[in-house]
Amino acid sequence: NYAITKKDGGFEIVKNTKTLSITSETQSWVYNGEEHTYEVYTVVYGDQTTTGTEGQKVFTLDGNDTVTITSTATAVKNVTAEDTANNNTFEYELSNAAGYQTPETTFGTLTVTARPITITGTTIEEAIEYDGQTHSVDAYTYNEGTAEEEEGLLPTDTITPAKVEKTGTEVGKYTQDIQGTEFTIKNGEDDVTANYAITKKDGGFEIVKNTK
Repeated sequence: NYAITKKDGGFEIVKNTKTLSITSETQSWVYNGEEHTYEVYTVVYGDQTTTGTEGQKVFTLDGNDTVTITSTATAVKNVTAEDTANNNTFEYELSNAAGYQTPETTFGTLTVTARPITITGTTIEEAIEYDGQTHSVDAYTYNEGTAEEEEGLLPTDTITPAKVEKTGTEVGKYTQDIQGTEFTIKNGEDDVTANYAITKKDGGFEIVKNTK
């Protein structure tokens, strides 16, 4: 008894309009002979900003949707070039990605800076009266440090040459030329001199006229 006309209903789900961004953090270390990575990420979802703890890779969005981050960065160990940038790289996986805006990604920078060390020559403070003999200095000192400290020669590294000699017999001032000496620092067979910022201080002595 009815002529039925049917009209469907329904609904549409559109992409979430909230912005989504993923950033890896920037970090720097003083050279300590170790390899460094820094897996700290910040996820911004709309007005919500979450910075994870180091190593945290999974961040939750709406419901059970997640962003999972995988580091692709190469660990840094040696002093990095001045133009090093954006090397804290990563990849991500976004569950139900079709429902979200494409995330913006920003890579931080990992750098290693030179380790300060001071090399100091031997200075004989008291003048030496001329006696016809040859006098000399050849030793030098340098500050030492551990991997936890940020200056000084590391226990795993060695420095050459072992001596910088200066001799003198006649009246005059004699400079132990530390500043003009090319020092080499090695870790085993590897030359790591470029990982140190070396300050050099000359030593020396003075021979004066005999007062007798």
